[in-house]
Amino acid sequence: EPNQVIKKFGLEEGDSFADLGCGPGFFVIPVARLVGESGKVFAVDVFPNALEEVKNRAEFEGLQNIELIRADLEIPKSTGIEDGTIDIVLLANILHQANPQKVMAEAVRILKKDGKIIVVDWRKIKIPFGPPKDGRISVDNVKKIAKEEGLKLKEEFDAGAYHFGLI
Repeated sequence: EPNQVIKKFGLEEGDSFADLGCGPGFFVIPVARLVGESGKVFAVDVFPNALEEVKNRAEFEGLQNIELIRADLEIPKSTGIEDGTIDIVLLANILHQANPQKVMAEAVRILKKDGKIIVVDWRKIKIPFGPPKDGRISVDNVKKIAKEEGLKLKEEFDAGAYHFGLI
């Protein structure tokens, strides 16, 4: 339930938000509504069809505060987002698909000094959907990578029956 998870983000009107690996905009659309016209949402994905889906949904909802960016998150600075400009960066269901160290480094690069990185990813449990259990990233591994990137754990939260959340 994205709206329950989004409550944990601590978003305010006017915030800047980047969803790295946004897919079809599961979080982008509701966040764009929350940050309002004075806020900015960057929807970043490597797949053009995902960005097209976000574009279509944003147009349907009349949202004009979303910027679409096609980028390979494993390439430093590929997002083109300025250093230290984002209040909240979301890494949802992306760290198991890419090099997590490189993705986290890009998230840290664009984050404001007092900003937050939110990680939501698949729990390492056996379920008949989602990525294979062995291919999922563990909570401890995310914590290790975040620490190596100079981040401090603020909170762990329940992101639903199948996902964990870290701030």
